[in-house]
Order: sequence, then structure tokens, then C-alpha cells
Amino acid sequence: MLDLRTLKESEFFELTWVDGTILKIGLIAQKYINLFISESHADKTELELINESNNLVLIILNNNKNGIKFTLEQIEEVLNAKMINKIILSYNEYMLKELGKL
Repeated sequence: MLDLRTLKESEFFELTWVDGTILKIGLIAQKYINLFISESHADKTELELINESNNLVLIILNNNKNGIKFTLEQIEEVLNAKMINKIILSYNEYMLKELGKL
């Protein structure tokens, strides 16, 4: 019998927020995975890509186990493009590593 409780993440993605708080972030729900494997970005404007990236980071950060909830406004005001990109790339590496353990 398959027990889904045994398939929880074995490690958390840790991110130090700008105020020094260490966030422990788990795997996002399946419905958000397609945001990582989305179709071509060739037909999207720069603004659409920025908005998608900000929303993706919001989803990632709000999956923290610390109980801290972030807003889109916080993401847009506090993080720069380099931070947004690094969060997405690093989280993607974590996600692939965790899924590879199945």
C-alpha cells in the first residue's frame, strides 16, 4: 500500500530573507509545477514575464513552514530582478533534487 505521508519532502529549501529570517520552504503543490515548465516565452512581453516571475516567487515564499505570509506588493517592493531570478533558479534545483528522490 502506498502511504503518501512517507513521500513528504526530506529537506527544505532554505532562504534567508532580507531581514535575516531563515525561511524553510517545502515543495509547492502540483498545480504550480506547470509554472516552471511553461510554454515558450517568445510571445510574452517583458512586463508579462516580470509579473509571472513575481507571482512564482510569491507562491514559493508563501509555501514556507515558518507561517509567514508575503504579498505581491512586498515581492515587488523588496526584491530586485537578480533576487527574483536567483530564487526561481535555486528553488527549481531544490525541486528537481527532491523529486529525484522518489
